[in-house]
Amino acid sequence: ESATVLKDYGESDFTTDRTLSNNFHQTVTEKLMNRHKLSSNLRTKMVDWMCEVMSKYNCSGETFFLSISVMDLFIAKTPRILTNNEIHLLGMVSMFVASKFEEVRPIYFKYLVEDIGHKAYPAEHYLMLEKELLNTIKIENLVESSTYEFLKTFFFDLHENNKNDIKLPIDKKFFEYVRETAVFLSKVLAHFDSAYSNDYCEKAIGCISAGFKIVKEKRPNVVTPENESYFHDWEKFLCEQNGFNVEKMQVFASQIVKTFNDYMSYKGISYNLKKYFPLSYMKFKRPSMV
Repeated sequence: ESATVLKDYGESDFTTDRTLSNNFHQTVTEKLMNRHKLSSNLRTKMVDWMCEVMSKYNCSGETFFLSISVMDLFIAKTPRILTNNEIHLLGMVSMFVASKFEEVRPIYFKYLVEDIGHKAYPAEHYLMLEKELLNTIKIENLVESSTYEFLKTFFFDLHENNKNDIKLPIDKKFFEYVRETAVFLSKVLAHFDSAYSNDYCEKAIGCISAGFKIVKEKRPNVVTPENESYFHDWEKFLCEQNGFNVEKMQVFASQIVKTFNDYMSYKGISYNLKKYFPLSYMKFKRPSMV
């Protein structure tokens, strides 16, 4: 959402996000792959590849998350039993649909078939699957929330309502590092279908808490006692306002940090998220593939 929209309609917008999130997670759970002949590892590799494609075409964060939601909602709702050889076409069609919904200049169909798909599928296969996908998930479900949407709302609210308290350059840098890390972590979580065990709001707060843990470890110079105290007050506020236990959120945040570390040593993917969405304050060394 733009800053103006959040400022004028933030409360109703947040309520809508919560409703959309609840509805989505009633359908798409961590068990979405169970009845299919689809590999979770292959889905992870697919999301990694989608990072590369959408970065190449300058797609927004909203398009990235909507693409994954569209793909997973179809997996959850289709009456068919899907197999591994269908995930590539499904991922491409999901990006195509999401880009038409979110982008001013969506991915052109010609590029989809020839450049992204390398002419591996006839053009009509994309169109047939697009029709099946939209009939299955229903077009109104393209209006979707995401962990990213909650993060944008939380950080906008933090800065908009605390302008007088967050003044110093070091404070702004600290909160920007936490924001950047939280967004990165939300994209890491999107790689793993097991992350659907938590809803978007919970994942957003968990990513914020985990982001702080990583920033404190990697850039301790920006984590002053004042910044840390201010952050924990905000963290507590977010948990209380959204009905989450602070101690349990800390446990969840530690799990997210572990997922982040696992991602950084995950074999069989190209680490496109790291390549195209780097954290400005961290230097990553690509893990050995041996």
